Amino acid sequence: MFEAAVYESVMPQYRLNPSKPFDPEKLKVYCTTFNVGNAPPSKDLNFWLQKSKESHVIAIAMQECDTAEWLESIQAYYAGERFILITLVTMWRVNYKFSITKNV
Repeated sequence: MFEAAVYESVMPQYRLNPSKPFDPEKLKVYCTTFNVGNAPPSKDLNFWLQKSKESHVIAIAMQECDTAEWLESIQAYYAGERFILITLVTMWRVNYKFSITKNV
């Protein structure tokens, strides 16, 4: 039940309705990685991230990329959505982004 542990450790402060019961069996996690080979972000990230919008938690890893440029593109992709950035870890040109929904 890793997903439930992650959710319970970070979610209470972000929940819009903390009194709503949480069912870990219904938690949807989208985890992906992409070695972009130093390429700039595509104008449309739908090919890669489309199914992530159905999830409660999103974990994205990217290798060989310009962190600022890709983060800006990913944030633009999720603009107006219910996700908020929890953490961003950068080590050289490897990046890990962890986001969670605001309304589970």
